[in-house]
Amino acid sequence: MVALFAGALAHSRLDDDNYGEENIRDTNTRKEFGAFIRKFKKSEHLRSGEDVKRRFSIFSENVKGIKDHNKKKSSYRQEVNKFSDLTLHERVQFTGLTNISNVNLQRRNMAVTRRDMADVADAPDAYDHRDDGHVSEVTNQGDCGSCWTYGTVYPLEGELSILSGKDAVGLSQQEILSCAYESEADKNGCQGGWYMDGWEYVQKSGRLATAADEPYLGVDMDCDPDINEKPNAFEKYNVYGWKQVPSKDDAALAMFGSKHVIAVAVESFGLFFYEGGIFLDDLCETPALVNHAVTMVGYTTEAWIIKNSWGEDWGEKGYVRMSRAMNSHCGVSDYAFFPLVEEKIFNDDKDDDEDETEEATEEDECHDAKSAKFCAKRKGKGYCTNEKKLKKMKKNCAKTCDLCGA
Repeated sequence: MVALFAGALAHSRLDDDNYGEENIRDTNTRKEFGAFIRKFKKSEHLRSGEDVKRRFSIFSENVKGIKDHNKKKSSYRQEVNKFSDLTLHERVQFTGLTNISNVNLQRRNMAVTRRDMADVADAPDAYDHRDDGHVSEVTNQGDCGSCWTYGTVYPLEGELSILSGKDAVGLSQQEILSCAYESEADKNGCQGGWYMDGWEYVQKSGRLATAADEPYLGVDMDCDPDINEKPNAFEKYNVYGWKQVPSKDDAALAMFGSKHVIAVAVESFGLFFYEGGIFLDDLCETPALVNHAVTMVGYTTEAWIIKNSWGEDWGEKGYVRMSRAMNSHCGVSDYAFFPLVEEKIFNDDKDDDEDETEEATEEDECHDAKSAKFCAKRKGKGYCTNEKKLKKMKKNCAKTCDLCGA
């Protein structure tokens, strides 16, 4: 599996991924290793004396590095965690973006427009989608390279929450993992992917289950033949595309981050032992060798608030604050995307005014052709910024939508 992440394996840190043979009789480290085995239930994987010695050596080296880091005046802390007996090569299994050179971004990319930029120009200095219920609980991808499915699902959860006005509900990573590459026999979802592929699946299939109805297994199985019989969280919604925040533009990332939960790609090598604080990694490559999909759910003046997929027992209850001191630190704004989601129009919600016959009476230069009730209702549903509906909204609700002269 790890060999597929070609970009990750080219990283200079992996040149030092060699572990000597530590003395397993070392009293202090032995106690720490024993506590580690008990806490993280590692004994089931240690079946021979050689296994124990190998893991002890790796653990000892990693703990030394963690202690050395914490002695420095760093903006963040490291800790012994579930990754501490793994080599960096092995830890890469817990990521899952395929090599960026294999992704045809041009085919999938929808660049933001000047109107999009104007719509987010009033972004506050700090914002956190968690405060408004747009973010579900942190979950754990395990050692399946499925981070891209979390980059697919978490932003979709945010969009449905924003549109519905309800708290975010967990959606199914497993459906994305098993079904997005169903037509490509040579692909396995645990061997990596990209969040745009997941959005494309939802766009074409018109469906996605909740996590409760199609729970995560952490293995790529064939798409469930009964998947269409399961409840569909997108019964009332459409995915009609996705857009990329201007690459390496941190100011734009903050602006769009105030309106959307955003999928981002980062270089993850320094993140594994993160405990808390503002993550600033001087060893991130330039340009960053992104290998892990995470989700930006907010920001402060100092940091990006990033939701990871390594469980709540990692970092700050599953989150990391990534420093804004360096532009696109570790690649955070290199490949930032968000899905475009809209409510479906049903027969009882047509754009005619059968139940809203009152016409606007304003005679000023900029006015609404339809009634205030008609326009306010559709503005509330996001039609004023929906590319598919702009022409009609400009004709009917130009004043309400601030489209005069546009």
